Amino acid sequence: MTPEQLLLIDAVLTLPETSLDKECQRRITAINAVTAYCSVEEGVTFRRSRAGQPVPAVSAVKDEKPLRSEADIMLRRAISSVTKDKRPTICFACLGNPNLTVQERVVSFATPGCLTRHFMRKHVRRLGINEPGTSIPAE
Repeated sequence: MTPEQLLLIDAVLTLPETSLDKECQRRITAINAVTAYCSVEEGVTFRRSRAGQPVPAVSAVKDEKPLRSEADIMLRRAISSVTKDKRPTICFACLGNPNLTVQERVVSFATPGCLTRHFMRKHVRRLGINEPGTSIPAE
């Protein structure tokens, strides 16, 4: 747990005080703990399996030339969207991975925060590097 989480748990679960001044101070401490916790970005979420959703059927006949040009267009658009000007929503690590399909390479996340969670879950953890803000050494 992060220090902010521990502070929040301690402040919220503290028993009420006997005097009015001490009770006000306890409440102020709890409010400050909530405020400190609000700046903490949530950790990695776990995806639920989609066992109930049908898998789309794959067409037996493929027209390679139009798909290749569409793939090139999709890749060019994705590459041009990853800039330093604003936070991207396309993962540069996936985009540069030729082992993935084109659809997997150009996935656009809803927000930059969603991309950060994807990056931590798929790329950083595989390297064995801890998340920022944790003090537990990687093994």
